[in-house]
Formats: sequence, structure tokens, C-alpha cells
Amino acid sequence: MYNDRLPVPSAFDAFPAYAGKRGLGIYRRLVEVTAHTLSLLKTGGAGMSCKVYVDGALLAIHIGTYTPFEVAVPASAGGRRELVVVTDNRYDFERCPLHEDFFDFYNYGGIIRQVWLEELPANPVANVHVTTDCISTGTIQVRVAFRGEPVPFRHALDEGEMLDAPGPEFTAVKL
Repeated sequence: MYNDRLPVPSAFDAFPAYAGKRGLGIYRRLVEVTAHTLSLLKTGGAGMSCKVYVDGALLAIHIGTYTPFEVAVPASAGGRRELVVVTDNRYDFERCPLHEDFFDFYNYGGIIRQVWLEELPANPVANVHVTTDCISTGTIQVRVAFRGEPVPFRHALDEGEMLDAPGPEFTAVKL
């Protein structure tokens, strides 16, 4: 099944053996991971669409050659894991309505930007969203989203008072 080796990042159909060909480019890599650790597989672009598999399980489908994306890779017992990215550079108007054959731009296929696997700490922060609640009182609203299991945590108020938050988000902090 894997009968060739190409550098990553690169476009498979930019190499002489595959020049101008439309179809699937399948990339496979075996990686060693830390036991019981959530990871993120990140790439700056793969096209024109791709499917991401880890240990044979489909984890994500991404459409858009030049858009970065990340895939949460569930924790495992550790050891070796198989990462497979199946890229598809075939024109499909339903899937990618802005990409058509015979345009003045050739849309390449493959993993065309950097790709890396990033191990995360336990219960990492996915994002923080801060909005102004009331300007005159200096109150803001803070929402924190976690990857993985939500955990109770504490936040500090302006006078050093600590309040417990009951879940994965907290709100109404006065500064």
C-alpha cells in the first residue's frame, strides 16, 4: 500500500512521478507517545481535503487546502501509534465549490504545510474568552474552556479573596 516516500511538507502531484495526477495521497507515520496523554495533531494545510486516522480510527475530516487545522488525539496506553493522513486532490464541486478544473490556479494535493504532534498537559485550557460586563464597576466576564475532563478551580478577586468555581467555567470577576 505504501510504495513511495515523499518529504513533508510537499505536494505529491508536484513530483515528476505524480505530476498532474488527481487522486489520493496517503501519508503514514509511526510515533512514540507518552502513556495516558492527550495530544494534538496540527498541520498548516493539507489538500484539497483530507481524513485523519489514528490507529485505524477516523478522527477528523478537513476540507480546505491552505487552512490550518488540529485534531485531538485521544490518550492511549502509550507506546507506538499509527498516524495516517489521506489527502484527496480530486475536484469535487459539492465538497469544494470554489475549486474547479481549468482555472488559472492549480490546486495541489498532499500535506503542503508543516505537521506536528503536540502532547498536552492534564486538563489543558482550550480557550479563554473575556468580555466586559460593566465598565463603571470594572466587572468582566471570563469563560474558560478545557480540553478533556472539566475540573473545579479557583480564581482571585481584586482584594485577594478566593472563591471556588463549581465547574469548567467561571464568570463575573471584578478587577
